[in-house]
Amino acid sequence: MEYQLLKKENIKTLHWAGGDTHEIVIYPFSSLYKDRDFIFRISFADCLTDSSDFTPLPDYDRKLSLINGEIKLKLCDKNSEIKLSPYEIFSFGGEEKIQSFGRCRDFNLMTRKGIAEGELFPFEEGNLSYNLNEGEFICIFVTEGFINFEGEQLSISSMEGILLNGAAKAAIVSHGRGFISVIRLK
Repeated sequence: MEYQLLKKENIKTLHWAGGDTHEIVIYPFSSLYKDRDFIFRISFADCLTDSSDFTPLPDYDRKLSLINGEIKLKLCDKNSEIKLSPYEIFSFGGEEKIQSFGRCRDFNLMTRKGIAEGELFPFEEGNLSYNLNEGEFICIFVTEGFINFEGEQLSISSMEGILLNGAAKAAIVSHGRGFISVIRLK
């Protein structure tokens, strides 16, 4: 199993009009968010203002969830609103004009259209098992508590993660909560 530990001290923080975004991982690893040259990006953000506009990212599909707080999203193009609570998943195209109302810490998965597909799943305490295929990445990010890998001397703490790639099986014991992002390259 090939993996990269995603430690707190390596998470890059960037400021935006509505707060701070914390880049957990970007791929290829040499990519820069501002250049929009990445295949996928996983991050969490602290929304520190009462309202903000989502950054237009027309080349990307997005998955969004909340770690804490509650927000209302105004889908401007569809003239509708949704309320998002922690660990609910909202999927949308990066070209959609969306306004956010409320303060929260959110979790984001962005995948480049036509090159990668992504899925986002919340997890809780218990045993988890995953089969990873060639051309897939799995990012496991812990938001509360910790996880252990069975058969490995490996433990991941709160607000840290691990990026797995290559064909492998992973058996995990969760003592908390978090998100699993599955990215398949086309």
